[in-house]
Amino acid sequence: MKGYPLARLLTIRSWREEEAKREVEARREAVRQAEKFLGEKRQERDDYAAWRPGEERALFARIQNRQVPLTEVDDFKQSVLALRARETELDEAVALAEKALAAAQEAVEEAREAALRAAREKMKITEHGRLWSLSENQRLERLAEAELEEFSGRFEQETEADSDEPEAAIGG
Repeated sequence: MKGYPLARLLTIRSWREEEAKREVEARREAVRQAEKFLGEKRQERDDYAAWRPGEERALFARIQNRQVPLTEVDDFKQSVLALRARETELDEAVALAEKALAAAQEAVEEAREAALRAAREKMKITEHGRLWSLSENQRLERLAEAELEEFSGRFEQETEADSDEPEAAIGG
């Protein structure tokens, strides 16, 4: 499309489309990372949830069936509370990771929509360029035909003028 007046705009639209595609891929990678992180957090929480009851039993076994000072009982209670608080922290970390994953998935969708818009915008310019090219070709053909007709008309006039002169010379 040599001479297309919107060629620069088409270049910009193509660049934007490619940039939008790269953004979609980057967002998809962010989703993969968020999924991996969520999996790790869930595994950490699940491992801890499986380990904690055994640890509580072990702590209880230390004071069970013995006379212990109240400070040890208080220490036991604090230890159990700390274990359960840690499990709550891990649950919250999983919830945050789930929210991060949801946000990353939403960002992928937004990037995908932006990529589709960019592709549509480029397609509009591409279609305009195609129509312009057809129109330009038709204009050039008409111009060439007009030049040919003008040349043919001049050629016929010159031929007639040339043919008139010999008759005058012959008739003369």
